[in-house]
Amino acid sequence: MLLIFFANLFSLRAAEESASAVKLLELRRSREATVYKQEIQAERLERPFIELWDKLRSNNDWLALLSEFRFNEITLPSPLVDQPAKAVSYSYDQWIELLTKLKKAGYELKQSEWRLADYEFSQGSTPKTWMRIKLHLEGPTQERWIVGGDIQIEWKSVMENGRSEFFPDKINGKNLRFQFQKGDPRFAHIIAEHLQSIEPDSSIEPILLLQDLDKDGLSEILLPRENLLLKNLGKGRFNKRILIEGLEHPPATAVCADFDGDGLFDLAYADTTGVTFFKGKPGGYFTIESKTMSAWKQMELANAQAMTAGDIDGDGDLDLFLVQYKVPYQKGQMPFPFQNANDGFPPLLSFKE
Repeated sequence: MLLIFFANLFSLRAAEESASAVKLLELRRSREATVYKQEIQAERLERPFIELWDKLRSNNDWLALLSEFRFNEITLPSPLVDQPAKAVSYSYDQWIELLTKLKKAGYELKQSEWRLADYEFSQGSTPKTWMRIKLHLEGPTQERWIVGGDIQIEWKSVMENGRSEFFPDKINGKNLRFQFQKGDPRFAHIIAEHLQSIEPDSSIEPILLLQDLDKDGLSEILLPRENLLLKNLGKGRFNKRILIEGLEHPPATAVCADFDGDGLFDLAYADTTGVTFFKGKPGGYFTIESKTMSAWKQMELANAQAMTAGDIDGDGDLDLFLVQYKVPYQKGQMPFPFQNANDGFPPLLSFKE
C-alpha cells in the first residue's frame, strides 16, 4: 500500500510539472508572437551576416565567401580620397566583377566586423535592417583601407521550399566612410606573447594594464588574469616575470593605483568574493602576503566587468567604482529590448574613509 501511495504521489507531481511546462511553453509562444516578434525577426535577418562573419574569420578566401552572399543591388560611395564621394550602384554580377578585380590587383581583406545596429518593421512595408560594419583591407603597395559605417538592407519576401523567406534585395552603403594610408605601418610588432590564464579552463578575455611601476619613465605591461608582468627594459625589450607569487585564482577585473598614498602603486582585484588589495613594493613587486580585503568582501559581486579609481569626493583619497555585466539568455533572463535592455547587475561605488 505504501508503494502504491508513493507511486500515485509521484504520478500526480509529474502531471502537475508537465502541465506547468505546457503553460510556460504556451506563454513563450504567445510572447514570441507579440512582445518579442520584431526582435526575433531582426535576429533572423541578422543571421546571414553573422554566418558570413564567422566564415570570414576562419577562411582566408574572402572573394569566394563574399560571392556566396547574394543580393540584387548594392549602392556604395566611390572611395575618392580627395574628392566628395559619389554613390554608385552595382548589380550582384557587377559587384562580383569589382571584387574579382580587387583580388587580382593584390588586395586582401584582413579583418571584418558585422553587427546589427537597428531594424524597422512596418505593417505592409518592406522590412529594413541596419548593419554596422568595418572592413580592413591591405593593398599590394603598402596601402591600407578601413571601410566603416552603417549599411541599410531592404529585404524581399520570396518563396523557398514552400515557405516565405526573406532575401536581401537592396543594400545601401552610401554613408560608408573610407580611411586610407600608404607607406610603412604606424605601429611595428615588437612583442608576441602567448597568453594563458592561471585557470586553464578560463575563457575570460585578458586584462591589460599599463603603469610605470618603478618610476623609470617606461610603462610596464600588467596581465592580471595571466598573473604576468612584462618589465619594460626600453627600446622595445621586455622581461617577463610572475606578477604575484602564489596567486591561485585570476581576477574578473583589476586596477593599478596608489591607494594608500605611499608613492608606490598597489593592485586592486575584484571577483565574486569581493575586492582584494595587494600593497605595492619598491621596484614594482606585489606579494600574496600583502593582500587585504575591502568592505565589499561580504557583498557578492555577480559579474564584475571593469573597475577604475579616482578621488570622487575630493578628500585626497582614491575611491573605487566598479561596473558589472549580466550575461543575456542565461537562467531564463531575456533582455528587452535586446539592443538597450538596461537590466544588468548594479555598479558599485566605494568611498575610502
